Amino acid sequence: MAMQNNSLKKNIKVKKHRSIIYDIIIEKFFYIAGFSSLLVLLTIMIFLITEGLPLFREMIKPKLEKIYKYIRSRTSAFIFHHTCGASYDFIGDLIDIGMDILNPVQPGAAGMDMAKIKKNFGKRISFWGGMDIQQVLPHGTPEQIKSNVHMAIDTLGKGGGLILAPAHNVQGDVPPANLELMCREAMEYSRG
Repeated sequence: MAMQNNSLKKNIKVKKHRSIIYDIIIEKFFYIAGFSSLLVLLTIMIFLITEGLPLFREMIKPKLEKIYKYIRSRTSAFIFHHTCGASYDFIGDLIDIGMDILNPVQPGAAGMDMAKIKKNFGKRISFWGGMDIQQVLPHGTPEQIKSNVHMAIDTLGKGGGLILAPAHNVQGDVPPANLELMCREAMEYSRG
């Protein structure tokens, strides 16, 4: 029993220190960044995937909510939240605390089905991404690139709310011609 109590006290102490560290990071970020932008980009990686949603809700969400409230109290900027990969389980929580734009919608990541995301969250937020940066843009045929453009626009863009873009930073293995094709096809296809 004494061993369990010591372990519990240690876990509480670690969580308290993490909380203090997060508070310091938040304060320093806003001191340095200020609010001159119309779009506030928050890159707070959801690195707790291995620990799951309960730990996110306990440790990160309350701090993130403080950040969002701080932003909302000083600007009418949209809150653009970056989270890599399999973020489906976190989207509802992010919306509940004020996220306006999810970046990226990463095709191919576990649970990131574009139709499901649009159906469940499309009336409340906008989406940034939809283009596969791991297979289609670097290695795809022109037909595959066009198909990805059409699927993203038809699914995430239906009724508005899509900023079509690569699902993450464009890497060196993406031929410039493929990016040009993506942009050209998006413009042509969007015109109907």
